Amino acid sequence: MTKLETLENQRTKAQGRLEDYLSKVKKEEERLKDLETQIILAKHEERSDFLVKHHLTWADIERQIAEGKLKGDHKHVSVNQSDPQHDDNLQE
Repeated sequence: MTKLETLENQRTKAQGRLEDYLSKVKKEEERLKDLETQIILAKHEERSDFLVKHHLTWADIERQIAEGKLKGDHKHVSVNQSDPQHDDNLQE
């Protein structure tokens, strides 16, 4: 086998591996997209279960938020509030 034939043979094998890798990547991308969809559906299911368990509707939740009875993320601190967990002491 000549050097040219050897190189062409190696190129053909490398092309085959590349196509195999690309097909595996496409399958993994599809799997990832499917998992992301399943996560979104599971989150909605958890919210639905919570509403059913407490005999609430989404309108009830929105009304409670509007009335200030429910807050968002517990780590969120609005601009006009101080964070009790934050220490302003700069002398440490």
